[in-house]
Amino acid sequence: RIRGRKISVTVVIVSGCKFDMMCNTNETVGGLKRRVAVNLQALGEEKIAPEEMRVISGGHELKIDTKTLQELRILPSQSVHVARGVRMVESEELNASCESTVASLDKLDASAYPSQLLSQSPYFDVLFTLLERDDEVAFAVWELLMRLPTHHAMLNNLRNPEMVTDWSEALPARSYFHLFYGLQIVDFLSGDASLNESDDSPKHGWESRFCAGG
Repeated sequence: RIRGRKISVTVVIVSGCKFDMMCNTNETVGGLKRRVAVNLQALGEEKIAPEEMRVISGGHELKIDTKTLQELRILPSQSVHVARGVRMVESEELNASCESTVASLDKLDASAYPSQLLSQSPYFDVLFTLLERDDEVAFAVWELLMRLPTHHAMLNNLRNPEMVTDWSEALPARSYFHLFYGLQIVDFLSGDASLNESDDSPKHGWESRFCAGG
C-alpha cells in the first residue's frame, strides 16, 4: 500500500458539534469512526458508537469501513459529516417491546404513545419542516427524529416504489437532512432480504422495483 500522509479534516457532528482532526490518508473509515467516538467522549459530547455512525463527505456516504481516506479521495480540510443512523423500528416491534416490559400498559392504544404520535402526520410534518432551518434547531430536530420510529407513510411509500407518482415527495431533497433521512430508509429496504427475495424472479425484488420505478 502506498505510504500515506498527514491531513486535517473537519468533523461535523449533525447534533451541532464540530472539530478538526489529524488523520493519515492510509487510515480506514472504520478507524476514523473509532477516533471520532473517542473525540466525542473527550469533548463531553453525546456518545455515538462507531457502528451507529453514518459518515458523509463530498455528497457520498462512506459505507465501507475497510476503505482508506486516500482511496476515497478525502482531501485536506475536507468536511466529514457524522450522524447517528436512523432507527428502523416498526410499530409492531415497538408494541411488542412495550407489552413485554410494561404489563400495566397492555390495554393502552399503542398509537397514543408520544413516540408514535410524533412519527405520524401532522406532527412529523412539522418536525420535517423545521429541518429546513439553517440553525441549531435543525440539528436538535434531527437528533429527535433519529430516536423516533420511522415515518410510517414515507416507509410504506418507498416499500412500494411502483406506486410512487411523485418522487420529489417520496425522497424530498429540500435540505441535506431531508435527503439523508430518505436515503437511510432506502438503504434499510435494500438490505431487507425478505423484500429482495422472490420465488418467481429476481426482477420482482425490491431493489429491481425501486430502480424501475425511479
